[in-house]
Amino acid sequence: MPLFAGPQKLKTLQVGGQKVKEGWLWSGSAWQKVYASVPPFSFVEEFNTAYPDSLGPAWTFISGTKGRVVSGHAVLATTGTTGKVTSWHRPTGIVAPQDDVVVKFRMTAPTPYGAATDNETVIALRCTDDASINDGVWIVLMGGKSRIFTMIGGTQAARGTEGTYPLDVDLEFRAIGRTYSLVRTDTNAVLTSWTDSGSATLVDAAHRAFKVALTGNYPFLQKQYNSPAIDRIECILPGASDRSLKRN
Repeated sequence: MPLFAGPQKLKTLQVGGQKVKEGWLWSGSAWQKVYASVPPFSFVEEFNTAYPDSLGPAWTFISGTKGRVVSGHAVLATTGTTGKVTSWHRPTGIVAPQDDVVVKFRMTAPTPYGAATDNETVIALRCTDDASINDGVWIVLMGGKSRIFTMIGGTQAARGTEGTYPLDVDLEFRAIGRTYSLVRTDTNAVLTSWTDSGSATLVDAAHRAFKVALTGNYPFLQKQYNSPAIDRIECILPGASDRSLKRN
């Protein structure tokens, strides 16, 4: 919870030379937390360096067909595949220090490939920091449509209602408490959201990593078609704007 001095948000608070971790205020009937410090945390990937068979050294390949970085974008790398294939990756060792987290990203056309309307890009939150994709909350982006899905114990379920998403605009996939939402940052419009009122999702210290999936296909004698490419992506805490880590 941020604390302000006028219009300025306080990053640290000290009393007698000691850093305050939490501040509480008596409301007259109960104590209310009014300040809580959190350690600096940020992961930023701009995909500025081309890689022919990976998303770069900051990423760990999980499963499927390996992704690649081309024309400044993360796309799927397929060779001679006639059916749809999926590529799962996670940023190596990136685990949020708290449950509430935001992944900010921008989608774009998958240059030099064709933009497919039936292939999806996935941003998955509330994941374990390993190769498993059995648990998490996903935002699935395909053909201009967006939808939140849960993966719980390997069982997938659509949640909320279908929304839209634009290309070349910063978006945020937010996990705040048990409310999940996709927001475009230029207008603050909520594109789709879902509240886990039944506490079905796993919200604990073991589920603070995030993962991405790219899909595509390579029809015989036709152009390769890909899901929307990721132009840039970052993982931050809610309300944060500082970038303390950048790899590309």
